[in-house]
Amino acid sequence: MGSCKVYQFGGLKWAHRVARSVLVGCASLLLTMGVDGLELSPERFPITVDGMTMELPYSCSQPIDQPDMRINRIIVAVHGRGPEAPAYLKRILEAGKQAPSQSRRTLVIAPQLLDDGNHTEMTLDENDIYWTSGVSFWGGLSTGKQARRVSSFEILDQLLASVSNRTLFPRLERIVIIGHSAGGQFVNRYAASSPFEDKVASPAGISLRYIVCNPSTCVYFTPERVVPGTTTQFAVPDFSDCENYNHYGYGPEKLYSYHRENGGALLRDSYASRNVIYMVGAEDNDSRDSSLSNSCRAKMQGRTRLQRATIYFNYLKHLFGAEIAERQTLVVVPGVGHSSRQIFKSKQGVAYLFDYPGDPMENGRLRENLE
Repeated sequence: MGSCKVYQFGGLKWAHRVARSVLVGCASLLLTMGVDGLELSPERFPITVDGMTMELPYSCSQPIDQPDMRINRIIVAVHGRGPEAPAYLKRILEAGKQAPSQSRRTLVIAPQLLDDGNHTEMTLDENDIYWTSGVSFWGGLSTGKQARRVSSFEILDQLLASVSNRTLFPRLERIVIIGHSAGGQFVNRYAASSPFEDKVASPAGISLRYIVCNPSTCVYFTPERVVPGTTTQFAVPDFSDCENYNHYGYGPEKLYSYHRENGGALLRDSYASRNVIYMVGAEDNDSRDSSLSNSCRAKMQGRTRLQRATIYFNYLKHLFGAEIAERQTLVVVPGVGHSSRQIFKSKQGVAYLFDYPGDPMENGRLRENLE
């Protein structure tokens, strides 16, 4: 079982137990292959919920509970529907080869969010956490088929609190949370929901960056949506044919239990201060893509992922003012479609993941040599 240390975060006590393997780097451990070709991540992060220990599968580039003086950056990569956590780990490591001086001082963690549709063909332990119907990407509670339930956002809060421990990584300066597709939805909504940055990271002198890649939808903070036929005008729509358009995770109404336990609302003011990068492929513009959400609520955000990202950033400027560009930016990656590998390995992706060859946010905008 290993030694156990109890922490407190967000009102929930949790235990950080020594990982299953401390002798071998976790990226090289044997992975369990499902019938559908998906790999089950080898490591487990323990969560104590109402006296019961549950575990989140994850992959990583090295053990997350062993001190390392070199580490000054942690990248958390959130997969899309799949769940391809081991593959996402490999893709970030591939991108890091373009930034060797930074990547060797970087710890990469890829949590695995399993759901009812993909966990049954894998050999899970009894307490391995999984979700129903993809609600994990919006911070929903794990399945009611298990004895305890926990929000995916709460788990990430606790995971980040664990690795922010200065006794483990005393030189840690920045945490980057990046997600693609459904993972991009996760990162957008996590940045709008979690108090971790304000309560834990900032007081510890650790900066956070959120990179939202090619999401199908984003969360809005008001009832306004884009005026049809425009990309820069916003108003409260006639929602008679889409009555729930402003419910979470499209808007701030009918929030999840995680939000009720952390103040009861989306963090509108805090979100404006976040360093958020919206990265979308210039070729991710197919309105008929079978993986694109086409509910009435989604269509109110635009026709394609590229258009929705463009409109969303315009909405943020409408809501918060032009100064939002000092902390957030929209990056359209040329020649790239709906591909996490291509986004991560692009020069823009490498720049924002690793600040290579320097921090790309200059006066709130992408450096010209990265365009």
